Amino acid sequence: MTGADARARPPGSLAGGVLAGVALILLAMLLSSVVFSVVRADRYIREAAVHRGHSALDLLATLHVQSMLNRRSLGDDDGATRAFDATLAAYSHDTRDVRVWMAMSPQTLYWQSRRGAGTMELPQDRLDHSAIAARRDLVEVVGTSVRLVRPVILGEGIAADRRCVACHTAGPGAARKGQVIGLYSAQVSMVADRARWRAAFLREVIWLVCVALAALLALALWLRRALLRPLRRVERLALRMAHGHIDRPIEGLHTSHEFGRIGSALEQFRQALVQKRALAEYNAFLATHDALTGLPNRAAFAERLRQLLVEAGSARARAEPLPATLCVMIDLVRFKAINDRHGREAGDAVLCTLARALRQALLPGEHVARLHGDEFAACRLVAGPAEIEEFLARLRRALATPLHDGDMVIGTGAASAMPWRPRTAPASTS
Repeated sequence: MTGADARARPPGSLAGGVLAGVALILLAMLLSSVVFSVVRADRYIREAAVHRGHSALDLLATLHVQSMLNRRSLGDDDGATRAFDATLAAYSHDTRDVRVWMAMSPQTLYWQSRRGAGTMELPQDRLDHSAIAARRDLVEVVGTSVRLVRPVILGEGIAADRRCVACHTAGPGAARKGQVIGLYSAQVSMVADRARWRAAFLREVIWLVCVALAALLALALWLRRALLRPLRRVERLALRMAHGHIDRPIEGLHTSHEFGRIGSALEQFRQALVQKRALAEYNAFLATHDALTGLPNRAAFAERLRQLLVEAGSARARAEPLPATLCVMIDLVRFKAINDRHGREAGDAVLCTLARALRQALLPGEHVARLHGDEFAACRLVAGPAEIEEFLARLRRALATPLHDGDMVIGTGAASAMPWRPRTAPASTS
């Protein structure tokens, strides 16, 4: 990516990205929890409906068998039959989500018709016919309902009583043992159970959403305090250093976690920049100054002398009082003897002492430099002999400064030559 592309991209938010990621994770967890809860609740509701259906069939079978065994006649107006019908009607009224009924097999319907009975209970749907044909219990989920069918086989289960067998095997069209004589059927509605579960689940989801939003808010506040503020502090510090403000130490990031290490790294980087700047300044200083005495070197002195000449020319062009550029060349005497007698260190000390004295003797607009070895030079603009003499007098006093080396005093003198405009005779000092 180029720099232009990077600048063209809109700034992003780290906290926003973190919050978006956490929100997606929470949403994924919530959706997976919803799917798991829906599947589990559907299975539980279906199993509960099947259990209620079997209970209803057990109750229906028990009541029917007892009423049939206790009836005194085969008519529909028998007391046991009426009690069974009333009990079944009350049960259906009280348990509206469970509906039960009985049906006769084709063989029993034929037997009933041959006997002239008025009660003809026909199978109601496909599952009733399938249970009669399959001779086994069937359970099927149809939409929001569970259908259960339990066939009654003569001579088995609840139809194994000898009185039941004797009744159904007597008369024209009678059944034989092992034949299906009827069935008990139930239909259990799951609408109410699912509605109750949806209401409870909706409350649970609302609670979870509120908890998730509260967690996101708490996370946002924590990110603002623990992440965004230190990051903004890091950004300000980095921009400050990028603009060259590196003198103030890094503060405000001295912690035990990652930002503390970032602060330490920034402080090390700042110190490296300070050292680099100091080295650059020192190299720039060495390019124009003498390393021993700190005075400007030959190149710097030549540039300053050129500037003085330009200023003198400009003043002449403006018809101002004619200034002149004074340049004094200074050569130390007896300096070689000092080096030979006292050593090079003493000679360097003499040069530094004289350089310091010359620098202190200067006034604004005056310049002094070390050209080479024991050669120095000074320059300024002057307007007459009086300024020349005053300038030379100050230079003589500075050059007469002795060096105290223990009990020994080391001194030197200087010879000078000066060109000056307008014409004057060269002067010498010692």
